[in-house]
Amino acid sequence: MMARKAIQKYLHFLAHNAQEYKKFNKQLLIGELAGFLAGFIVAELVNALSGSEWLVSVLSSIADYGAAITGFFIIFYYDQKPSYLQFNRLARLSKISRMVLSLWPSVLAADIVFLIVRPYMQLILLDAGIEVGITSTISHFIAFGAFNLVAIISKSLLDYRSSKIQESID
Repeated sequence: MMARKAIQKYLHFLAHNAQEYKKFNKQLLIGELAGFLAGFIVAELVNALSGSEWLVSVLSSIADYGAAITGFFIIFYYDQKPSYLQFNRLARLSKISRMVLSLWPSVLAADIVFLIVRPYMQLILLDAGIEVGITSTISHFIAFGAFNLVAIISKSLLDYRSSKIQESID
């Protein structure tokens, strides 16, 4: 009975904060697209230069992850910028960067999931003889689906917990 009530409160919290999670999802998706493009290009280049399935998997995964973080930060910055226009550019960048860094604990599990799933899936697909561009695409979207799900759930659970702590203080 208490578990059902706790779940109902959490679902109400999600519904009440849906806009925030939609914006977060948009930021994740745009970062994901940047990561996909970088991973795809690097996979094709490494395959053309070395042909090593292991090297293709590792280097394209690194490019994918790095570009996804960069893309996420850029979109997050531009979404937050209007709230900080009163600050000079350096102060605004600093404040928004701290906001981004405060999100990473909530998506740490998602990062780990992505960093394990993406190269693993690509290696399996490459070993099956599937063309490198296709393996890059499939492995990226599988890993990003897992990442996005874990990131949004972990952020919302941490936000919910924080709101409960704030309620008990007030």
